[in-house]
Amino acid sequence: MLDLNPGQPDPPFEDELYKVLRVVPWKGPFFTIQEAINAASPGTRIMIASGLYTQNITISIPGLVLEPQEPEGQVQITCPQGPIITVSLKDSESCTIKGIKIIHTSTAGKRQESFSSATDESFYGLSDTQKGSEHWIRSLKISRNMSCGIWVDGGVATLENCRISLASAKSPLTGIVCSNGHLNLDRCLVKGNEEVPTVGVYVSEANLTCKKSKIFNHRGGGLILYGTPFSSIFISECQIANNMNCGIFCSGEESRPTIQRSVISNNDGSGIRVGLFCCAQIKGNEIKNNEKGIEVDNGDPFVFLNIIKSNLGEGCIFKGDKELRCDGKLMSNDIFENDKGIVCEGPTCRTVIVGNGKISNSKKTGIEVRDNAHCVILKNDIFENGTQGILLVKGSSAHIERNSVHNNLKANIAFGGCENSDTTIIENSIFRSKSEGIFNCQGGVSWIKRNHIYENSDGILVVDSHPVITMNSVYDNRRSGIVVAGSSQPDVEDNEVLRNTAVGICVRDLSAGLILRNYAFGNLVQMAIITKTKMNIKQIKRENYIKGEVQLPLPVMCSLF
Repeated sequence: MLDLNPGQPDPPFEDELYKVLRVVPWKGPFFTIQEAINAASPGTRIMIASGLYTQNITISIPGLVLEPQEPEGQVQITCPQGPIITVSLKDSESCTIKGIKIIHTSTAGKRQESFSSATDESFYGLSDTQKGSEHWIRSLKISRNMSCGIWVDGGVATLENCRISLASAKSPLTGIVCSNGHLNLDRCLVKGNEEVPTVGVYVSEANLTCKKSKIFNHRGGGLILYGTPFSSIFISECQIANNMNCGIFCSGEESRPTIQRSVISNNDGSGIRVGLFCCAQIKGNEIKNNEKGIEVDNGDPFVFLNIIKSNLGEGCIFKGDKELRCDGKLMSNDIFENDKGIVCEGPTCRTVIVGNGKISNSKKTGIEVRDNAHCVILKNDIFENGTQGILLVKGSSAHIERNSVHNNLKANIAFGGCENSDTTIIENSIFRSKSEGIFNCQGGVSWIKRNHIYENSDGILVVDSHPVITMNSVYDNRRSGIVVAGSSQPDVEDNEVLRNTAVGICVRDLSAGLILRNYAFGNLVQMAIITKTKMNIKQIKRENYIKGEVQLPLPVMCSLF
């Protein structure tokens, strides 16, 4: 049998060229796994008899394969302290572990020391929870003295069909730590402890490939991923469930982790949390029944083709603060049955929301922009939400174009505040709200242009605002087409106002403004100018195309008391 020279290239794979060492505790030739590893040469297969093993092991020889001797064998390794398995190889070297169960009991002991690389504030924010004890991750230092199931400290470690259990742990620990090299998980289970704040997988400036695996029941979070621009982090077809704090947390400046085709559910915290400057790619996942679906803190993720539903809080929330940008793009997702569909907040939030097939059935708003944020809302279908379809809270603004916004309980689109001056509403279909199609209150200069607004209670209601309303088709609304109220000063130009049940264009209270080249016909009253502000009625009649009744102000009556 050929012993391989570690300094030479590996020969072509043939079974007879590699050693096979057997570990049988009661018989030999090797009584412990570490004895077999020490005797192995590169490329050796180590066949392990079924049984319970209680010794920590270190793999420093490349090409080893550890697996049960029998096809259905039960190999369990359990230890109370330290990494149960340490993989310490060179960058180009690898090893494989198949079908082994790893149980860490982590007897209660001293607190451990801090992750040196995890300096991101949003990462530390994971400990700011009232659902559990203080997050122990602040007190862990990556070293040979830490407690974890597996520690990858170099090389490529592949785990196939393994089970890592922390259910018996008495103190906080991590299932798998990868601080250097590349970790491959394939069809693995990483189970936590519902009483002790464990973490399933922690990756610190290293590489991860996780496929068809389940990571669940961790009080400290399912996966904590701290990457770099050069890290490769790929998660596919996994189940991330029943964790606290978060299902997946990813951070690291310019890192690009990919999370795809996974089910992320029932996490008591965010399903996915994206930290500072992280450019995560979140694609084709089902994110449901979490406290929040996706939470972004000053990150720039691409969120594409996901189903985000039935989360207790926001389906997606983007937060930009501390003078740091929060960008991100949501595209082609279905977001429904959450408390709020999408929330953008903070003065540096610049999220793009485009082409989402469904933003619907939220208990509250479909899309909410607040705290001086500005976002782009383009080509979405926004419907049947419990309050507004799109709500721009005072101080926020948006570019809203080519959306279908309909059947929302309150206004389909509502915005206001002088800081909303940058808002543009262009070429949308806005219909069948039980309230207003567009409601603008106390707003600055904004643009409402080329929209189709129909079958709402009122088409457009403007209160104490100064928008430019031009080239819209406003028709078949149950009350009025365009209502100008309060002390508004809008420009109402080149609109078609047709077949509204009450008034086509109504100017009332102390409002005035420019009313020019509008078509008004088929309404009960085409135009009602009942404002207390002096307006040139003759000019309005002359400069607009009106077929039907025009209601003018009543003469001023003098009463003596």
